[in-house]
Amino acid sequence: MDFDTGAAGFSGVLLAGGTAVRMDGIDKASIELGGRTLLEICLDSFPDADEVVVVGPRTVRTTRPVTFTVEDPPRGGPVAGLLTGVDLLLRPARLIGVLAVDMPRVSAHTFRRLRDAATDRDGAFPGGRGRATPALRRTGRRCAAARPTRSRGSARDAAAHLARRT
Repeated sequence: MDFDTGAAGFSGVLLAGGTAVRMDGIDKASIELGGRTLLEICLDSFPDADEVVVVGPRTVRTTRPVTFTVEDPPRGGPVAGLLTGVDLLLRPARLIGVLAVDMPRVSAHTFRRLRDAATDRDGAFPGGRGRATPALRRTGRRCAAARPTRSRGSARDAAAHLARRT
């Protein structure tokens, strides 16, 4: 797949933390599929991204340069992971692709379709019928307004705010 030169300002946040309770606590990023780790496969979904932040422990080597971090607060869930990942981006992003490491079937084509769908909108996500799906968000006031603070809500409130359809 060719590099999309129109994707300037696109960055990725790959959620690779969590407790993997349904998998007896195994490190999902290190699971191999076809001789490659899930982390490497998922990083292939972001060839057009200016940069990618991996939110999870640095347990797997990557061939692509990425920034590793862990969510704050620890074990804070996917919203804490997303907000922590956004905070660690080195450059301002216009669009942020979000993907969980246990979704190896998501491709670069998926994120290109999401970018097209997000034109003139706050974001886009494929119809997931109640399942976890990749997502694309515009940065800006709405994303900042979702950030929980001591005086304003929890991570669950932030997730609801970010998930609202526009």
